[in-house]
Amino acid sequence: VLGAAAAAAAVSGRTSGRTSGTPKALEPAVQVLMTNLKVSEAQALRMSKDIRKFAVARDGDDATGSRSVAWAKKLCRGLEMHEGLEPLLRHVGGVEKVLLELEKRSRKHTQVFQDIAQQHEALRDGEEIDMEEYSKAAEYMGHEWWVRASHQRIIDRIDQYYLLSADQMHRGHPPWVFCKNNRLPKGWREYTLQGRRMFWNPEKMRMQNQVPEGLTLAQAPEPVEPPVRLLDIGSSINRFKDWPFYVEAHALDLQPAAEDVYQADFFELEIVEAPDAESPLCVKDGKLEGLVATSFDVVVLSLVLSFLPSPEKRIEMVAKARQCLRDHRGLLFVVEGGSAIMEGNWYQKDAAAEWSQAMETAGFKVMNFDSQLREGRRSKPVLQWTLETKEVEGTELAPLVLGKELEW
Repeated sequence: VLGAAAAAAAVSGRTSGRTSGTPKALEPAVQVLMTNLKVSEAQALRMSKDIRKFAVARDGDDATGSRSVAWAKKLCRGLEMHEGLEPLLRHVGGVEKVLLELEKRSRKHTQVFQDIAQQHEALRDGEEIDMEEYSKAAEYMGHEWWVRASHQRIIDRIDQYYLLSADQMHRGHPPWVFCKNNRLPKGWREYTLQGRRMFWNPEKMRMQNQVPEGLTLAQAPEPVEPPVRLLDIGSSINRFKDWPFYVEAHALDLQPAAEDVYQADFFELEIVEAPDAESPLCVKDGKLEGLVATSFDVVVLSLVLSFLPSPEKRIEMVAKARQCLRDHRGLLFVVEGGSAIMEGNWYQKDAAAEWSQAMETAGFKVMNFDSQLREGRRSKPVLQWTLETKEVEGTELAPLVLGKELEW
């Protein structure tokens, strides 16, 4: 009888979803830790108890476990971006140390963003800034894992678009660059024989060189000889110089932190019509005074637009970047933090889609959009647009609005 009762209790516990030996209030936190950190139930329970102590000391009573599970989720998200802290969890008091360190890094990250924004505004107002602090802030941002990963993704997109490397030439264009609009009819097959395009006709059971009726074959773009010219606007450390095979990188910033970056305000630079110029830069006595129109293959605006003071200034920068790009197959990359455009969840429209539509009014077509950046277990909301130049139609420019600028 006792054995049957024990078996029934075990079955009841499994069907109710309870974790054996775990207090009910801690079950959600234990499940979060087991799922995200891939630890055993015993390890997750021990960590959950430490998290609960931290949550109670910080936020007060936690009878339902809601505060514990909230801090457990913060711990998992933080460890995704700062994997080096994970070994601390094995030590006594490690959970508290990791949570405190994550809070410290989060505050520093927020402060760096605020400092850069304030210093940009001060420079535009003609005020002096602390050069050392600005350089430190720029260097800190440049070494964030997701910033480096976003640069690598831009290089990958450039290679996919222009077919610069031998490996990419072998793979060919991905669908976001070039995709045939029409598919072959059922049963037909396409082959390349001795440089000739041939088709297998399933009805006649033989090869032919005539294109199937009703099919229009688009010609894929030809590969481009590397490197391509790239202009990085608002880059204090010329980040793309690390990929010399792919790009000939030129960078400018209001206050550079590296010698190979030109000090200039992009809005004040003259766009010069000089189709025969050998260099895309107009430099006099070491000072950048202008840029040659349509002389760049690629322009990058990474973590720049959201620091500008108004929606009109942002789209003005995008439109001026369009003047620097080649009319045929030029690329603009725009990168922003996930919360830069829309803070909070009260806005019911698609803010990223509205930015896409606005940037297209400046003579672009959105080719690719990413909203998440991943590297190993780490992930972060990062918005990245890849835009291709198209004919400027002369339509009115649409402003690029941030969430904090919208009215309820």
